[in-house]
Amino acid sequence: TNRLAMAPPEGVFSLSATYQVGYDKRQLALNLDNFNIKLADLALKGTTDNELTAALKSIELKGGRFNLQNQSIEVDELALLGGEFNLQRRADGRLVMQSWFKANEAARTAADKTPVLSKPWLIQLKHFALDGVRLRTVDQGFIAPLTTQMDNIKVDFNADMALGGATPKFLVSNIGAHVAGLRVQSGASPAPLLALDELALENGQVDLAAQKLTIGNIAL
Repeated sequence: TNRLAMAPPEGVFSLSATYQVGYDKRQLALNLDNFNIKLADLALKGTTDNELTAALKSIELKGGRFNLQNQSIEVDELALLGGEFNLQRRADGRLVMQSWFKANEAARTAADKTPVLSKPWLIQLKHFALDGVRLRTVDQGFIAPLTTQMDNIKVDFNADMALGGATPKFLVSNIGAHVAGLRVQSGASPAPLLALDELALENGQVDLAAQKLTIGNIAL
C-alpha cells in the first residue's frame, strides 16, 4: 500500500563521488570521498493539494565523506539557494503536509524497539547556507486565518551530531539568520498586525543534549 500521499517530485538530480569497497574479517568496508549532490528546480506538493508546498531552485551538497567502518559522515557545505515554501496549518493543528504521510503502526513499533548502538554515528556539517528563500504560512487555527510572510530568509550555521549511541549529541553553532520583509496579517485585513523590514540574529547556538539555547545579538 502506498503510504506517501505526495505527487511525484519534480527536479533534476545529479551525483558524483569516488568510492572504495572491501570485505575483511566478515565486515564490509565502504568509503565515499568527495561526493557531491545537486538537486535543481525541486517542486513538492501533496496529491490533493492545489498549490506547491515547496519550489526550490537549488539544493547542493559539496565535499561529502562517508566511512562505514568509522560510522562517520562529514559534509563541507549544504546549500539551499532560491525558492519558496508555502506551509498551511489546519484548524485541527496539523500541517497540510502531515497528511502526506499515512500512519504506519508497524513502523512506529519497530522504531520503538531500535537498539542503542555501541558506537554512535558521527555527523559533521561544516557549513549550512540558506539564502534567497521566501516563506508564506497560513494558520487556520484562529478565528481569522493568520498569514505570515517573509520575503527573503538567510540562514547560516554548522552542526555536530552523534546519533544512535547511549549519549546522543546534537549541537548547532554559529547560527546567523536574517529575515527581510516580515509581515503578519489576520484574515482579509489589509493592515498588518506586525511589519518589520529586517530582523537579524547572530552567534546563536542550540545544544539539544544539554537542552540549552543561546541567542547572541538581535537587530531590528
